[in-house]
Amino acid sequence: MNNVALRVSEPKNNDKWFLVQLKPGGLRRAQENLHRQGIVTLMPMHPETRRVSGRLTTTMHPLFPGYLFVSVDPEIQSWRTINNTYGVSRLVSLDGVAPSIVPPGIVDALLEASPGRDSVPEPDKFQIGKSVSLVLGPFAGLAAKIASTPEDGRVFVLMEMMGRGVRAAIPLKAVEVID
Repeated sequence: MNNVALRVSEPKNNDKWFLVQLKPGGLRRAQENLHRQGIVTLMPMHPETRRVSGRLTTTMHPLFPGYLFVSVDPEIQSWRTINNTYGVSRLVSLDGVAPSIVPPGIVDALLEASPGRDSVPEPDKFQIGKSVSLVLGPFAGLAAKIASTPEDGRVFVLMEMMGRGVRAAIPLKAVEVID
């Protein structure tokens, strides 16, 4: 799964967005089969930081687990074929008869808030020894010094914790230079 909202192509002007409920563990299978049918999908993702084996790791997770947005033209694509797609449980219907259309403003807001649309700071700003402020994650608000130059979208920083220096890998977009 990608680290950004998944979207294979731009929907056409007359396409509408619908919400699909997935079968347990069916995200990848549903996306593959929907893409084979030419259906555009969107899975909004968000970063989640957890402590794993004593280290902080940030991974991308679905914003709405168990659900997937699909864009189709109801005049061309039968919604019944979507319901019969492997990995799909059903299209969400509020009236119990036909699938409910997701208001376009909601999808636009999700696309704007997608982590893939965030601007990542230029790595040139980050030089060893510069003071930085951590702006995201569990260490937000702490000051640190850059320990190594950025690589793979992250930078290593030294922080003062419990009377000693601690080295941590932080995503570039979570660090702000204060010098």
